[in-house]
Amino acid sequence: MRSCIGLTICLVGCTSPEEAKLPSATFTPHMEAQVSSIACGEDIAFYGSPTTDLRYDFVYDGAEHITAANGTWLDYGATESTAYTWNGDNLTHMLWTTSWDSSQVEITASYDAANNLVDYTWAAATPDYQDAWTYSFSNFAGPYEPLREVISQSGQPVVSYDLVYDDDRLVQAIPDSGPSTTWSYDDVARTITVDTGNGAFVGVMTYAADYRPLSSSWTGTDPSMIDGDEVYAWNGPRLDTITYRSGTEDAPHQLDLVEVETMRYSCAMARAGARTKRFKSPPTHSRFGF
Repeated sequence: MRSCIGLTICLVGCTSPEEAKLPSATFTPHMEAQVSSIACGEDIAFYGSPTTDLRYDFVYDGAEHITAANGTWLDYGATESTAYTWNGDNLTHMLWTTSWDSSQVEITASYDAANNLVDYTWAAATPDYQDAWTYSFSNFAGPYEPLREVISQSGQPVVSYDLVYDDDRLVQAIPDSGPSTTWSYDDVARTITVDTGNGAFVGVMTYAADYRPLSSSWTGTDPSMIDGDEVYAWNGPRLDTITYRSGTEDAPHQLDLVEVETMRYSCAMARAGARTKRFKSPPTHSRFGF
């Protein structure tokens, strides 16, 4: 599965539609925190399956924060679950586990008094693999605007970036060594383009007139790049489906259907008047791995 772990959730440096500009870019693949609308569950079909393979049910607290996502593989009865812990609107802990082999993914995050994310650790463990990454943010120029990011991984060199902003929006991440990443915004076309290494890794995100995400795609000239895209379908404020396609190592630029995620609202725990949750968050690290 992808890093959303069975739950369509997004962490974005959101601006309200009244500000008439695109939201700030984000750049962390692991720090996904808030449900995009108050769905009671999600059905996932893999690789063109006409029926649901994996079904999730969601649990919320009184403030409509997701607290649990419990999934069942319908053909096999195996389960996987995700538990979330919050401090106000700040996600402080997430733990995903599966009954297949007891694999786990864990996020632990901390914030300063101004609710800026200052560090988090993303750790994965399977019966034959363990690894962890720690992302640290510092030298804040303003709310949610760290000027420095440091990424560390056990047994690997530390990677550090200087972060640059324009009008409260992230526009550049400059590493101590290696290629930079840039973000460009087109408020008329409602797109954000991220480019690492002058075309080596390129992503494009598109938005509706009310700044709901519509799609994201990625490609590039780097030999290791595998193309992919996501398409979001909405019914008013409710997110209906996400369709995800990807290439493979053998055919990196030929996109095949990987999964379709369908949100459920018509069940006992569905919330009336589902709405998009918006909150400020710091920029965090791109799927392009700069």
